[in-house]
Amino acid sequence: MTGDVVPEVTTGQKVSDSLLEKELPRLMSRYPGLSHTFEGAQRQGRESMKSLFDGFIIAVLVMYVLIAVPFKSYIQPLVVLSAIPFGIVGAIIGHLIMGYIQPQPYQHDGASGPFRCGGE
Repeated sequence: MTGDVVPEVTTGQKVSDSLLEKELPRLMSRYPGLSHTFEGAQRQGRESMKSLFDGFIIAVLVMYVLIAVPFKSYIQPLVVLSAIPFGIVGAIIGHLIMGYIQPQPYQHDGASGPFRCGGE
């Protein structure tokens, strides 16, 4: 089944939430073995967030190695990198204060900013 969302009426996230909370459980209880997937924009959003997270992990590992070499230590780079979560929290709070993201579902558009605090 496919469908388009009229932006003046509702959002895609609200439609997805309604399907997951109300319609799909009812249909799955009526038809055992029924399966569902969200494709299109939902799938692309999941894939982009996964690749963003994977890139973040790789970036942190590369930063650790680059910091460990001049420090000649395995512990000191961890102390330096421990500042990253504080930067991410500060960026999220700053996004909320400035109104770039809403406190509802975390939007992908504003999600890349806090991850950039990790040194991307």
